[in-house]
Amino acid sequence: MGDPIPHDGTLADRVPLWLWVLLTMKGLPFHKRCIYACQGILSAFRNEASFRIELLLGAMALLFTAWLSPPLLWVALVVIMVALVLGAELLNTALEQVLDGLHPDRAEFVQVAKDCAAAAVLVFSVASVVVLVLMLMDVSTH
Repeated sequence: MGDPIPHDGTLADRVPLWLWVLLTMKGLPFHKRCIYACQGILSAFRNEASFRIELLLGAMALLFTAWLSPPLLWVALVVIMVALVLGAELLNTALEQVLDGLHPDRAEFVQVAKDCAAAAVLVFSVASVVVLVLMLMDVSTH
């Protein structure tokens, strides 16, 4: 099994990949980094059905929360939970892309990493539903 990164004698050959990413992003203006982040969101939206579904469910949860008009603490919790689910899905997507690019052959450690990342999304999703149910119970008692 060879090295998946091509070597052409540049600085990228002499530093670890994580350091190369930091060095090439360091010094970029904030608005450029925001543009790259938005490109990541758009890429996930275009290519990942899970992200589109979670985005739709998150928007529905936020609209439902606005319609209920609960105390602001509940609104904040719902916003945080929606952000956590979407953020976890973006990280899951990024991890899958990196692992598939670096190790296209089927390997058990790659599958374990992907499964764990997907499990993180599931944990946040279940927690989000719990927060929504608790909010409903609280609002219905007042």
